[in-house]
Amino acid sequence: MSQKGIVFNSAALIIFLSLGLSKGYAAGPHGKCSDYKWDLSHEFTIWKQKPLTVNAAVTSEKAPAATVSKRILVNLESEKLLKLRVKPKYETPKDQSSFGGFVAFEVPFDGDYRISSGSRLWFEVIADGTAQGIDPTSEDMQSGCESIVKSMLFPLKAHTRYVLQMTGSMASSTNFLVTQFESGKTAK
Repeated sequence: MSQKGIVFNSAALIIFLSLGLSKGYAAGPHGKCSDYKWDLSHEFTIWKQKPLTVNAAVTSEKAPAATVSKRILVNLESEKLLKLRVKPKYETPKDQSSFGGFVAFEVPFDGDYRISSGSRLWFEVIADGTAQGIDPTSEDMQSGCESIVKSMLFPLKAHTRYVLQMTGSMASSTNFLVTQFESGKTAK
């Protein structure tokens, strides 16, 4: 191979890895379902049940209500149509087609809740009446898991309307669920 070919291939590899790392996909799938740092047995049991299907809204005000402790299959919209409430922590490159949307939920008790997703996408949790997302206190991702790919822990208040803002999905639908965190099941 010529020196020009080596330089070109090296430059192409660097660009590919840079784009992949910015999306969090460069390493490809990693980890199995059993590799989560949390005991997700409750979530995996719920995941096996038939999901409730909803169509994501393009605005947070029209977000359909999701049920806590139920797997939700969300049909997403083109991300270009969304009226984002907060700037995502990770943005999809402008030249890529991606999907997202809004779904609302309320939790019955104050406490920590896990939001788990079945695909790679970014999500922000936003309380009604606020202009910023709630930072997760912990998160874990096992992209090699065939059901739950990502799970994040959020401190939430009872009887508050929360909006789940989803962006960056390469698929036009995704599954997710919201479950109350059981403090005795932090680690294996």
